[in-house]
Parts: sequence; C-alpha cells; structure tokens
Amino acid sequence: MLGTTRKWVSVLALQLALVFGCGSSTPDGTGGNAGTGGVAGTGGTAGTGGTGGTGGTNAIVTGLWTGSGVDGPAVPFDICFNLNEEGTALTAGLNPDEPCHLHSFIVSSTSTSCGATSWSYKPDIPIVDGSFNLAFDNGNAVYELSGTLDGNSASGAVVLHGDGGPCPGDWEASPAP
Repeated sequence: MLGTTRKWVSVLALQLALVFGCGSSTPDGTGGNAGTGGVAGTGGTAGTGGTGGTGGTNAIVTGLWTGSGVDGPAVPFDICFNLNEEGTALTAGLNPDEPCHLHSFIVSSTSTSCGATSWSYKPDIPIVDGSFNLAFDNGNAVYELSGTLDGNSASGAVVLHGDGGPCPGDWEASPAP
C-alpha cells in the first residue's frame, strides 16, 4: 500500500506542477528573473524580378516589300513599297532596279470587276506604332491606303478607283527576297 500511495503522491505533485507551474522566489518573496527569449531566425534572400516583356510589334525589316491583294473586288492586284532604314516611313527606293524605285507605294490591279487601275504615291508615308494611313485626292478620286507592319509581315487595305468607282481590297506583303 505504501507503493501505491507514493505513486498517487507523485502523480498529484506532477499535476500541481503543471497547474501552478514551477518557479523560484528570492528570500524577500519576490519572483525570480524571467528567462531570455530565443534568437529569431534570419529571413531568406529576396528573389530577383523577371525581365520586362517586349513591345507589341517585332522589329520591322527595312527595304523593298512586295505583296498582293487577298480579298475584295479589287483582287487581283499587286503592291510594292519601300521601308526606310529607320523603319519610320514608306519612302522611294534607292535601287533603280526595284519596282518601287520612284515611289513610296505602288498598287496595280488587273481586276475585271473594278476595271484595270493602278496608282502610286511619291512622298514619304509616316509609320506610327507599326501602322500607316494615307488618303489623298488626285483630282479625280480619293485614294486610300492603310497597313500594319510587324517583323516580316504586313497587311492592310486599299481603295482603288476604276471604271466602276471605288473598289476596295485587302492586301498582304513581305520583304522581297
């Protein structure tokens, strides 16, 4: 029975220690000093930022471009234009062997629905944010041209004026080989 009592006293002391805690006191009855806290861990190093993305357009190939009509009553038609070295304008070519040597843009249609027609434009046509637009009046009609360039491809629309009046068409072009 003595062994059973010791077990109960030990269990009771352990429970009281958990409830009331263990501590120390000084002779004058004040509490003991608090323990020191642990040292905080160091944070990880910050990650590096990603690289910035490229703009919406690819670098435009300069020089002579050729293409043709792909849709609309003006089809079939051929186009050619020159892109200046800076990629900022359609301009007259520098090579006399090029089909667009004297013009910034030439369109030539053999469409039977529009009547054969062609037109060209000599002054520079500015390119802004990869696109260009032109509308000019030659005294008989207003001609229109628009396009977008992106790297090795270009596309746009043109309005020709033949026997049947305004004749629209869509076109695509790429740098000449």
